[in-house]
Amino acid sequence: RNIMITAQVMLAAMLLVCSAQVLLQSMSQLRQQVGFSSEQRVQITVDDQSRRPDRALSREQHQATQRQRKEELILVRDLLRQHPAVHQASVSNYPPISFDGVYGSATFVPDLANPSQLFESRVVTTDQYYFPLFEITLLQGRNFSEQEVATQATVVIVNQAFAQKLRPD
Repeated sequence: RNIMITAQVMLAAMLLVCSAQVLLQSMSQLRQQVGFSSEQRVQITVDDQSRRPDRALSREQHQATQRQRKEELILVRDLLRQHPAVHQASVSNYPPISFDGVYGSATFVPDLANPSQLFESRVVTTDQYYFPLFEITLLQGRNFSEQEVATQATVVIVNQAFAQKLRPD
């Protein structure tokens, strides 16, 4: 009887120690920095209810339609930034983490001499306020400029993982 009680106490103690270890590991994971600030950030989803561009439109007409939509969103962003309760606002197609699992992607050919090698990456189109808003620090390079966003210049910022995929050296 004493051996049975001792064995049960030892088993219970071992289970408590293991449970405490799992709890400590979980707590450290929950407290780990994710690489961007999310406190007091609000995501507003804007559904585009306008008609989709006709497939018969030329590439230039399609790009003009897209440019007009982006300009409208930038106007909304600027109005939001003027509101006294809003500290900062940014326009982007996706937040740093998308909980619905939907995101834009693009395929890249890193070396034109070897077009069969393709890299796929998540793509976020955004403005000059996105990185400061989420307090994302750039390891190298610079943020987008206001002029680049206004003219919709082709400027790219890549994360470290994708940069190492493109050029391991």
